[in-house]
Amino acid sequence: MGEAADRVVSDIEQTRAQIERDLAELEARLPGRVRSTRTAVGAVVGASTVAGIGSWLLRQRRASQEAKARSTEVVVRIVTEPRATDEG
Repeated sequence: MGEAADRVVSDIEQTRAQIERDLAELEARLPGRVRSTRTAVGAVVGASTVAGIGSWLLRQRRASQEAKARSTEVVVRIVTEPRATDEG
């Protein structure tokens, strides 16, 4: 790579490292109650998402099975009427 590209990559790495340090510091400053609340909220959101997707998948599967089980039986009756003949 050229010098400019190396410089850009280096700047990106430095910025990323600084952001990670800042984030770690902010997380350390959070009171314990907020951290545990954040964890609980994350768990509830995750569980709700999994339950919703699971429920949707079960409904789709059930609907698919019902569609396969439903079969329509068609009965065709051909009724012929006696034709009038010209002999009479």
